[in-house]
Amino acid sequence: MRALETVVRPVLPTSLVSLATLRHGPRDPSVRVRTGVVWRAIHTPRGPATVRYAQRGGEITVSAWGPGAAWCLDAAPDVLGRSDSLDGWEPGRHRIVAELARRFEGLRMLATRAVLEATVPTVLEQKITSEEAHESWRKMVWRWGEPAPGPEDEVLRLPPPPARLATEPYYAYHRFGIEARRADVVRRLASRPRRVEEAVSVGRSRLEAFTGVGAWTSAKVAQVAWADADAVPVGDYHLAPTVVYALTGRRGGDDDAMLELLAPFAPHRGRVARLIKTAYGPPSRRAPRARLRSFADA
Repeated sequence: MRALETVVRPVLPTSLVSLATLRHGPRDPSVRVRTGVVWRAIHTPRGPATVRYAQRGGEITVSAWGPGAAWCLDAAPDVLGRSDSLDGWEPGRHRIVAELARRFEGLRMLATRAVLEATVPTVLEQKITSEEAHESWRKMVWRWGEPAPGPEDEVLRLPPPPARLATEPYYAYHRFGIEARRADVVRRLASRPRRVEEAVSVGRSRLEAFTGVGAWTSAKVAQVAWADADAVPVGDYHLAPTVVYALTGRRGGDDDAMLELLAPFAPHRGRVARLIKTAYGPPSRRAPRARLRSFADA
């Protein structure tokens, strides 16, 4: 199968590290991240596709296979940060933020324009550990996804299509360790994919109109689907303590404290939070790590 190819020369400094946020766990079958190269298997409005982003200096070569290949090339500049605006960005308001802005100059906000693709694995991450959610997503993609088009030596799987997600019964989700509440949210979203995709133009309110989708989920999606640099995922177990600790050295920060610290950076509060999350882990633990649950075979 022949690839279509184009070269993107981003106006802003851009690193493929930015695309790592599209991978949900180190074993995500639909996204592969390597040094200088990112592979991604997706459903596009024109059909399935595999796309590869390979960086050399300030140029990024984008190659795509499958019925959706041309769509991937058209979308590539936005995926690589074209929609990311630095208007109003003043990292010098805090020395830590200024330092991180220099260290991660190429970290861009993405605009994949693929809302459902971002929302489903994000819903799986609600209220549980990342390890649990990533394992559920991995199993789901392997079981319900299909082989992605492209080179035979790159084994990628397409995410499950909306029709499959919408019609599978709850007990099928249960096998992946997904309880009824999250399964119902995914099925509701997948049953109205066009409505979900309208969030690109309508905003986060479109997603939050679905029962079970709150501010945390919509903010995570907004950061990658339409490059919302101000979206802050409030309610994140690790984010608030990490941001507060990074900027003040205080432990035990909550959402209110985080939002107060981020307020001077509007409309780039989400950018600051992402920079800090990229550079810092959460404060050192003072209690045992939470044990992973396993009820898939219950």
